[in-house]
Amino acid sequence: MASAAEAAGLKVHVLVGIDSLHRNGNDIIDQHGNVLKNVWKTWAWRTALNELSDEEWTSYLAADEADFRGWVVPRHGNHGQNHIKLVDILFSPAIRVFEPLWTLIPSSKAILPVLNMLYPKHPLLLTSSFELTPELKKSGYVVKPVAGRAGENISIVDSEGKLLSKSDGKWANDTPVYQELALLPVHSGKYVQLGSWAIGGSYGGTIIRADKSNIVGLDSFVYAMQVVD
Repeated sequence: MASAAEAAGLKVHVLVGIDSLHRNGNDIIDQHGNVLKNVWKTWAWRTALNELSDEEWTSYLAADEADFRGWVVPRHGNHGQNHIKLVDILFSPAIRVFEPLWTLIPSSKAILPVLNMLYPKHPLLLTSSFELTPELKKSGYVVKPVAGRAGENISIVDSEGKLLSKSDGKWANDTPVYQELALLPVHSGKYVQLGSWAIGGSYGGTIIRADKSNIVGLDSFVYAMQVVD
């Protein structure tokens, strides 16, 4: 991403971790004296939110817009004035983050049961629930952690109750979502997944992921895709 930004003529600094950051008034400064104005992040939003104490959550939720501008430095907690937390960076109104906070909603598996409630039996939705229902047992189901990523902590169970696949990870204690089983198609000995995304409300591209396992993970194959008429 840094190379792409530099090719576009932007000045970029790669930051590993946040220990080198410090405050200068209302600004957050790196070790070279650069003021953070824009951030393309690899951190998950949930990582930042997990840093908030119960008091900070209460303070944030109760704050109006004017109060929020002064909330960038959390009012509670035992960290010092110059100690930077991830939430200080990503919630700062002076810093533009290239992944808006609202992406927490579609990226959370918790949206799946909600969509089912809004659009029951929709042909483009797999039945999903926060509870393992008789209907899901009959169809076979997949267990996914709400905040899971990269295929971690997934369990696939068929209609006879047999465990087909299971993956480990750091989301074992997360809230589970149960989803109707729909195995990926197999091509050339690999399970294949197509993922598409939109940019500005229009089609933006497609990626092909493939794996010998029916759980696509971080190390699964990635293929370039060309669409021809």
